[in-house]
Amino acid sequence: MSHALKYYPKDSVLFITCSAEENLPFVPNMVINAILEGILARSQTLYPQEICGYTFMANHLHMMLRVTMPDLLADFMRYLKSESASAINRLLGRKQHTVWSEGYDSPIMLTPDMVTEKLAYIYLNPAKARLVNSIDDYPGLSSWKAVTEQETRKDVLWIKNSTITKLNKLEMNFSEQTEALQALKRKNSKMHELIITPNSWMKSFENLPNADHRAFNDELIRQVKYAEAEYKKAKPKIVGIRALIRTRINSEYESKRKGRRTLFISSDVALRIRAIRWRKIQSRLAREAWRLLKFGQKAEIPPGFYGPGRSISSNTIYFMDLIFA
Repeated sequence: MSHALKYYPKDSVLFITCSAEENLPFVPNMVINAILEGILARSQTLYPQEICGYTFMANHLHMMLRVTMPDLLADFMRYLKSESASAINRLLGRKQHTVWSEGYDSPIMLTPDMVTEKLAYIYLNPAKARLVNSIDDYPGLSSWKAVTEQETRKDVLWIKNSTITKLNKLEMNFSEQTEALQALKRKNSKMHELIITPNSWMKSFENLPNADHRAFNDELIRQVKYAEAEYKKAKPKIVGIRALIRTRINSEYESKRKGRRTLFISSDVALRIRAIRWRKIQSRLAREAWRLLKFGQKAEIPPGFYGPGRSISSNTIYFMDLIFA
């Protein structure tokens, strides 16, 4: 009955986290970056959503996303995870090995101040982990330049999984990575446009659609730079760019990510509690309606939820219309 619990209000802003099942499969080298960026761009092309910000770490992904097509969000995430997992398995010369942990965390952001805080968190991951001193130096994939340099559109090569073969070496120097990437480029030509909209989340909150985007971005940059300086003072030693780029694909690493999934994130505690209580009630109603529909009986799925096979997509509810009573 898990389908009945899908809940993606239109125009809602989600803080998405996906974690690797084990080790470090998404190391920040040229080959992995190119493959992941192509998959992300194609996923957005096939199942359109507004990407506000993201950072790929070696064992997890953080993304802030504004839901524009609720009935396609699950497909967007499914494609991103399944295609990236298949690519990693091909590079490692193995079949049907689990790469990502099951599911993903996707709490709804209820207050704009927490969106800014979580965006800062997304870009602070490399410095906090002491990989580099700043996100400016991080060799992995992120949307940081969309904030600092307004690089919001980019044509990206889609590297088909069918063209990916087992790597001869899992720890490659710069020239070896260049050679491997050029070999993949010779086999592929299809491009997709990757669109990053750092400020589109503002459209989902009252009084923000016409706000000064530059001012918000400057404040985000200020927060990130301040925190990076604090991390550097507390622990000056870093892994460094050169070592990161040469990290062995799928290096051994024991994930410490634990805990229950979050439903809502809000600086207003009372609002968050009301939202959680409301969600639990609606989820129970959705489960029951899903069960009835599954056996051919008439039922109405609560607004914002989806029935078997996402057949009740007309039940979309707008985020701005939500009242947690």
